[in-house]
Formats: sequence, C-alpha cells, structure tokens
Amino acid sequence: MVSTDYLESTSVTGKAGVLVDLPRINYDANGENGSLLLEPSRKNSIQYSEYYAGYPQTRIALTNNAITSPEGVDNATKMVETTDNGLHFLALTGDVTSSANAAFSIFAKQGENQFLQVLFGTGQTSPQAYANIDLSNGTYNDYNMVSFDTENYGNGWYRIFGVVNSLATSLGFYIASVQSKTAARAATYTGDGTSGFYIYGAQLEASATYPSSYIPNHGESGGVTRAADSCSVTGASDVIGQTEGTIFAEVDWNVKPESGSPVIGIVTLNNGANNLQNCILLGIERQSGGTNRVYCFIINSNVTQSELFGSSITDGVYKIAFAYKANDFALYVNGSQIATDTSGSVPALSEVLLCKRFGTDTFIQSDGTKQVALFNERLSNAELATLTTL
Repeated sequence: MVSTDYLESTSVTGKAGVLVDLPRINYDANGENGSLLLEPSRKNSIQYSEYYAGYPQTRIALTNNAITSPEGVDNATKMVETTDNGLHFLALTGDVTSSANAAFSIFAKQGENQFLQVLFGTGQTSPQAYANIDLSNGTYNDYNMVSFDTENYGNGWYRIFGVVNSLATSLGFYIASVQSKTAARAATYTGDGTSGFYIYGAQLEASATYPSSYIPNHGESGGVTRAADSCSVTGASDVIGQTEGTIFAEVDWNVKPESGSPVIGIVTLNNGANNLQNCILLGIERQSGGTNRVYCFIINSNVTQSELFGSSITDGVYKIAFAYKANDFALYVNGSQIATDTSGSVPALSEVLLCKRFGTDTFIQSDGTKQVALFNERLSNAELATLTTL
C-alpha cells in the first residue's frame, strides 16, 4: 500500500479520505472545470479494491505499486501475462443482490498490452456479459451488458464502467488480457511473459443502475459504504424570492437508465418539510423507457401551480433557468425557451437544497453540478436566454 498523512485516533479506526462536511469536487481529465459531486449512499463490496494479491490469478503475474494511479500516488498494479497458453485473467468477486442489476468499474492504463477484457461468470445471466476495451483511446465493443462506457481520466488512464444483471448473491468480475477489440469472451492465446497493462480501483455496487464514484476498500470484508451526500441551507427566506425569482443551474448530465423513476432535484426551494407540498423545483425527470428530460414545477399547499418540461436530453452540459412569478413562469435550456405558463401562485419558502428534493430524499442528483445561482426577481425572457446560452 502507500503511506498517508498521519491520522490521530484513540478508540476509533483511522481512515484516510474525504472528511465529514468537506465538499467533494469532481474535475475533468485536465484537472480543470470543477463541479460539486453529490451522490446517494453506495457500497463497494470488493474487499481489496487496490491490492489484488489475495484474489485468484490465472496465467498472470501482478506487480504492486508499479505506477502512479489516478489518485496521484504510486499504488496502481501491473498485470502481466505469463508464457502459458490460455485465458490470462484476474478474478474478483463481490456481494450483489440476486435477480437485480449491479454496477461495476475499474481504472486501467495501457502498458505493452493494448486491449483489456472485462467479463462476468459466477452469478451471471446467459449469454454472459463482456466487453473489450482499447486502452490506447478508450473505445470498446460490449456484449450483453445492461449499459457500458469508458471515461478518460488523463495521463493514459480510463475508468471502465457499466451495469450487468446478476442471478445470484455473488458476482464474478474478471479482468483479462486479449489481443483485439473484437476478441471473443474468454479468448485464449500464448502470452510472452512480459506484456501487460495497469489497473486500479475495482468496484462492484449491488442493486445499482449506474456506477457511482470510486469507494476505496482496504480490507473490509462486508464492503465499505459511503454515506449519502447532502447540501442544503435552512432559514434562507431572505435570499429566496418569495413572490418572484429565478433559479439557474449548469449541470454535466449523464442520462440515467432507470425506468419509471421520479424527478431528481438539481435545485429545490422548499419550506423545511420532508415532502413536496410547498416547493419550487428545477430538476430532471427519468421517464419510463429510460429517456430523461428537464422538468420543473411549483406546488403550493399540495396543489400543482405550474409544470414545465422539455423534450428528451442526452449526455452533456446543460444550462437551465426557471423563472417564476404569479401567473408568469418560463423555462429556458441552453439559450432556448422550452415552455411557459401564465397561471399559478407561488408558495412561501425557507430552504435551499442542492441535488435533492427535500431533506430525507434518497433520489439524489449524482452528476456534476457545475454552478447554481438564485435571483430574487423574475428575469426577463431575454435575460434568461443570455444566461443559459452555452
């Protein structure tokens, strides 16, 4: 493993990582364009997510602390093929939920070997899922996955992630060397004894329809659980436009595949109650069938006053503004007017929440919230168009 800053503790176990009440900022591959990261509670059930010596290794050799990982320290592992003929792979396992989706991820970087395969065995449906990734550019071919993608983390590193369906409570997650992006599942070949690639940060999340950010596990047999993030301000009546106002947000959105799920709040003005009986919400609706759309509404005394939404959206950056005033509502997205309404009242509000709808909400907006602003006046339509132009 690697050393960390000194952690003083008495009766509790010291753990390195993000401290309580410290915002998590997510940056792009260039280390720029930071955005607030707020996520629901998740658990990484792989017991050793960075140190793989205890896992079954077939026709491979592992070298620990071989190169600098995306964490910025020398704790990535090199996986090298042996000279044997057969499938060259590392076998990881984690606890999942039977007959449910599970999210997986791992970071990888090209070495002498250009192609990596992730495949699933124990607990998998048939035909079994797998994907081949070209580590020179992050492109891939995937087969029988619920969803799959890669993300460039810079310095040659890619995060490989996706969702599979499991029929058992334990899922085999295998990392293998292959010789092409079109290789068959569990393809065999004779290795040269020197070629390999680098891996770091394996993760398996039960009952998850998309992968969350990496949760290190350094030996917890039951998995490591990250608590849900939360960001809100109470007693904020003086900064909320009580009779008129505008909510603005810029988000880097990744479409969520959940079918028939509710609206996710990006910015919500509420009255402190754990419900939606008095609120103004700017968010995203995950529609049945897997499409997403910008969705905003105002509810006063448990009666919907205005409900505005746009057409389906894809992955990307969106600037959204929702302007409100009695009988005068407008929704703008990326410089264009999406919808208006000329009937409805505005409730009294005292709380600002980011990435959720109310205090105990579990449907948290997990993508990058790049910026948020509140105005205590209803901006003009021309101002809304200018504010949301990319």
